[in-house]
Amino acid sequence: MNFKIIKEWMKNNLPSPLLHALRVFYNIIVHVKSFFVYHSYDSSAYWRSRAKGDGESRVLWKNEEYNRLYRDVQRSFIEPYIRALKEGDWVLDIGCGIGRVAKMMAHMNPKINIDAVDFPEMVEVAVKENKGSNIRYIASSAEAYYDAKKKYSLILSSGCFSAIRHVPTMEWAVENCVRMLAPGGYIIMMDPFHTWNYLARVKYSSKQVIKFMKSHGLELIHKSGVLFWPYRVWLCNADLPNFETQRLFRQGEMLLSILGKNLWSDYKILVFKKLIDGEKL
Repeated sequence: MNFKIIKEWMKNNLPSPLLHALRVFYNIIVHVKSFFVYHSYDSSAYWRSRAKGDGESRVLWKNEEYNRLYRDVQRSFIEPYIRALKEGDWVLDIGCGIGRVAKMMAHMNPKINIDAVDFPEMVEVAVKENKGSNIRYIASSAEAYYDAKKKYSLILSSGCFSAIRHVPTMEWAVENCVRMLAPGGYIIMMDPFHTWNYLARVKYSSKQVIKFMKSHGLELIHKSGVLFWPYRVWLCNADLPNFETQRLFRQGEMLLSILGKNLWSDYKILVFKKLIDGEKL
């Protein structure tokens, strides 16, 4: 990576106030991130309480236009996988929230069946607002859900696994999903996997995820990322006109493609395949 070219591009294309804000943001993280460690944060209680809000802010952020833009990115990525499923195939949306993604997938392919799992408070909202004839909502924590009779063709975690802050518990939840995944099936993770101390998420890197999945017989077939994290932190709760949010979102994703998705993306996109005996990628 040529940092001189990147620095010159940013100098010529970003407004001075934004460059200054990025420098300040970086210095804050480097020098005081230790003060932002979540010592007594209860993730379960936090997400249960979020169900009482409005719109997508119950599961994403305050800036609803930013939420919509992220959903568009999410939709474009998962759609080919969902449309490729056969009639009668089962999908698991683990940590479904209020059911927006489950309903999205149901529209993409009405011939599939979807199990959508989350806390009772979230499921109560999902049943009211995003029900579907091919969606079955299940009230359970992600780590507690396991159905030995099910073989899912696709399992999606949209910010779920990373929200389980206790590493052994998170790994247990993932392992349960691996056990329920059919041979030849896919697990898609769209999660903010990081090891930064100041985040209220599990301290677990994408490298650790990949290593864990390989140890359980799954192969990585796709790795990328979305949401340029300095912009994500800023924009997701910003009170801006929609057109300005759109412009800055596009600018952030362009910066992400230039600077590198592995380091600078907030949400990592990892796709794993459970190989059939004798299958090679």
